[in-house]
Amino acid sequence: MTSTPYLAGLLGLPELGPVRLAALLDHFGSADRAWDAVRRGALGGVALRASPSRRPALVGGWRRAAERTDVDAIVSAHRDAGIEILSPDSAEWPDAFHTDPEPPPLLFVRGDPALLASVSVAIVGTRRCTAAGSATSRDLGEGL
Repeated sequence: MTSTPYLAGLLGLPELGPVRLAALLDHFGSADRAWDAVRRGALGGVALRASPSRRPALVGGWRRAAERTDVDAIVSAHRDAGIEILSPDSAEWPDAFHTDPEPPPLLFVRGDPALLASVSVAIVGTRRCTAAGSATSRDLGEGL
């Protein structure tokens, strides 16, 4: 099985950004082993950039979220919604990301992934978008 479901699961954890994801992957060597450790709450020795007082709540929150998450269902739900999840080993992975110093771990694509090879513009957002940010991205998207 590819690491895509496990990466998708990790990316859905609260307070898990690029630095913490990199720490998990570096420590465990693969997304499936990192996911297993998160589900067991066995993250001793992983540099999570959390204060000693904050770390137990962070690890516990991840463990509880992972226990409720079926990683295969994440992939299926995206597929059912017409969203393809591309990983760096996907044939459709954009060439530009092969040389990017900080490529995304996965791409969530709706539409023709072949268009990613042409000149393009991306509007990158956040999970917690403000009303002003949403309006700005909508205006930019309409203008483009």
